[in-house]
Amino acid sequence: MSEYKELYSTKGSSGDFNFGLKIMVKLDREFTENDTRGMYRIADGIVDALHTESLRLDPGTHERTKVTRAEMINLFPAPIFVEEIPNGYGPENPYTAFQPWFVVTTQKGRIKIGWRRSVIHLEWTDSAIKKTAAEIFPKEEAWPGYETTQYDQVIHCHSYEKAREYIARLLSAETV
Repeated sequence: MSEYKELYSTKGSSGDFNFGLKIMVKLDREFTENDTRGMYRIADGIVDALHTESLRLDPGTHERTKVTRAEMINLFPAPIFVEEIPNGYGPENPYTAFQPWFVVTTQKGRIKIGWRRSVIHLEWTDSAIKKTAAEIFPKEEAWPGYETTQYDQVIHCHSYEKAREYIARLLSAETV
């Protein structure tokens, strides 16, 4: 039988989380593309699990979650009730596992808000506001020349300032 060969190797960091993973395999044949694809799927799961647990154990993660919650709630002028829900972008993703979303009850109904990687997802499908994003936010730009992602009753905010502005526009929108 042959010697061990490296089938997979990676290293990286994210914040205070540093990792390295090397998978060595002893096999009497050359590795195939299927071997490599399968190993990448497995290795990604290992890296995600290590990353998620490292974030869970990091006290800073929980402090950032508290700060984010306060910042999100403060975007609304008079929230009636706030419900924390799992991240709608993917609660199993290590980058979003500790970034919950919120359903904020306002005088116009329930508005869903939360970080989706680098943008804030703002959704009013469960509110009295029946207008679409295109009707409320026509030609909204993320930055000059680049349109903000919007569809149905959803718009992405590229900062807390934009989120505050969009929420104010939503809450002043007609409900029919």
